[in-house]
Amino acid sequence: MKQQQIAFLNQLRFAFERAPAFLKEAFVVLLVVFTTWADTAAPNYISLSGFYLIPIFLAVWYCSRSTIATVITISMASCIYAAWQDIPAGAPLWQLVLAYSSPIILFLGFSILMFYLRMLVKRLEEESQTDALTGLRNRRNFLTMAQFEITRVTRASYPYTLALIDLDNFKQINDTQGHAVGDALLSAASQCMLSTLREVDVIGRLGGDEFLILLPEANSTEARAILERLHDRLKSVLQTYSPISSASKGALTVCSGASDLTLPEIIAKADAIMYKVKHTSKDNVVVEQVPPIEQTQTEQTQAVPAP
Repeated sequence: MKQQQIAFLNQLRFAFERAPAFLKEAFVVLLVVFTTWADTAAPNYISLSGFYLIPIFLAVWYCSRSTIATVITISMASCIYAAWQDIPAGAPLWQLVLAYSSPIILFLGFSILMFYLRMLVKRLEEESQTDALTGLRNRRNFLTMAQFEITRVTRASYPYTLALIDLDNFKQINDTQGHAVGDALLSAASQCMLSTLREVDVIGRLGGDEFLILLPEANSTEARAILERLHDRLKSVLQTYSPISSASKGALTVCSGASDLTLPEIIAKADAIMYKVKHTSKDNVVVEQVPPIEQTQTEQTQAVPAP
């Protein structure tokens, strides 16, 4: 039961994070307005000051600076107005200062604390999800994001392609030219992939000189065109570091008829295709498809009703 509750909360958080920015900001502003209304309508002996921390937290974590300033201002104004109503006439100055400064210190202090906490969490997330050398997704982050994308496109009956890239003769380059050149080559190859591939594509470093690429909604023809364009650009980049450097690319396109394949199985099949390239010509792109093209065409023909 506890795991189900945690999973439900994670789904809510993920859905909120994926929502458009204007919806998130509108929700946060409406939440602080509702809190202000409830605080005003509540009897004087009921304090709702702590409830203002919820929209402030959401604003600092997910919204723009203007929205953060708006939420904090509304919260402070509401609490100061409530304090002003409760202060008796003729109260000494020190009581006025305490009453009015308390919500300012509370909300500003909480906002600053959340701001630095968000920066720390974001930095830790980036370090745990990013390969330190190349700046790409690490293996665990890639697998998580790839599984999410595969689930999405499979539900919509779209094809997708997973490619595995291995840099040729990388160990020889490391041994003869040094690890500094090898690291620079890996970084340059990664930047080439980022600049060449589409924004929707998921790129990760599998380990060593191997990379994984997921091309959502790309059939075998589209995937081949994308990977061949990457192949040409990547080769020109690699050649600037060593004349023996190139890249072998094996890719598997998964159509809707093979939706029962798991991600590890898809990676294993793409890996096998890539090793065929490595053990034959190297420096090449091979794209295969499941179900095979002939089977897919037969199924499509059978699906067309006879005139």
